[in-house]
Amino acid sequence: MQASDRPALRRARLGRAPAFSTPALVAGPSVHLPQMQPNAAGFRRQRRWAAATAQGWHRAAQPYLSQLERLVGDSATAIDSRLDALFRALGAAGAAPAAMPLRQQVIAAAQDLAEAFNGLHHALAEQHAAIGQQRTATLARINRLNAEIAMHDGRSAAAGAGRALPADESCNPVEALAALVGVHVAYQRDGTRNVTLHNGTPLMARGIAARLAKAAPLDDGTPTLALRFARERFTLASRDIGGELGGLDDYEHGTLQPLAGAVRMLAAGLANRFNARLAAGCTLDDRPGAPLFRCNTTSVSALLAIAPGLESRDLAFAGGAAGPGHAANLRRLTTLRDEPVPAGVLGRVLLGDALPQLAHGVGVASRQNQAALAVADAVRAQAQEDPPSGRGLDEGDDAADLARYQRMCQDHMALCSAANALFEATLRGHPASADDRTLVAGRAALGQ
Repeated sequence: MQASDRPALRRARLGRAPAFSTPALVAGPSVHLPQMQPNAAGFRRQRRWAAATAQGWHRAAQPYLSQLERLVGDSATAIDSRLDALFRALGAAGAAPAAMPLRQQVIAAAQDLAEAFNGLHHALAEQHAAIGQQRTATLARINRLNAEIAMHDGRSAAAGAGRALPADESCNPVEALAALVGVHVAYQRDGTRNVTLHNGTPLMARGIAARLAKAAPLDDGTPTLALRFARERFTLASRDIGGELGGLDDYEHGTLQPLAGAVRMLAAGLANRFNARLAAGCTLDDRPGAPLFRCNTTSVSALLAIAPGLESRDLAFAGGAAGPGHAANLRRLTTLRDEPVPAGVLGRVLLGDALPQLAHGVGVASRQNQAALAVADAVRAQAQEDPPSGRGLDEGDDAADLARYQRMCQDHMALCSAANALFEATLRGHPASADDRTLVAGRAALGQ
């Protein structure tokens, strides 16, 4: 067969033609030539779609990871330097605990530290909002492409056998959809397709397209989607859905949210430790110490702030028994930097080490995703280089090959008939003669 010289066409799947098929397109009983498709074509399509899914996953997260790496690195440097400034101000106040300028310098350094925390927390919240906007746009694109695939299937079904749409026109929307969400496509006997998510949830079947929408997150914060297909409703964990949509939600739930939670825990730990230590001392007026910080973990831009109404004389530098003017409590304040605080995914770490460790973790995650994205790009490029399915198929050559195959089948049937005649003659006790027509036909079938 001439087609057998082409690697992509060595094995083919034959479609059965209806009885009313056009004779010019049929070679032999019920074999329809335009429905011949290489088996490798389906594999190549699935490979391209899987490559698009992996690429979409890593590509969606990388811009946010790169931005987060710069943001946390700069913020870690800023917070660390301002934390140093606060403890330097506390150390300087030890020389003259009652001096108002030195006390005011402590409050100013604490204010700068709070603003550094607020800037980082606000930037994380802005990235969270940007991801929400991109998710909404991605869901709209998924619904549009899914409806387009359903429309293509409807047109193919209406055109009838042998008049399916060109492969590129039919498969390009599926490939674009696969970049947004992981899909599995099953071709039916009538040429239509069933499109499902990786977990088997239907996305398109029999020309009916499902619709995806955002839903309330689970109790642990996992993002979810609501899928409506005909009269059915499904709730899906979107981070397991694959493609760009899955990559966004995996980054948000696996990287961004834990980091934001760690920042909030650090701010709360800092405020609680300073306030508790100050409450154990006494002010210049011989009263219990007032809080230095106020922490509001529900606020986006005011996570950490100086306690309202705080004045320089309210700082409780003196020990409770020593009376005002002494610095026993101030010395205990300067040791807070060496105390561990809870930092979310990091566990309990020293106050001065928490942000550098978080910055290092984000950098490692960004490098790993960049490497995975490079691999996904290479796999996608290789998949795109494969020849499109169905090209190079010559219906004239294949018709001749099918006619030759039909003659081979007829010869084998003649051989079977001759063998059957010989067997029956042996059973009757009358061996067939050399000029028996069935024997002659059998020998001819064997090429004798």
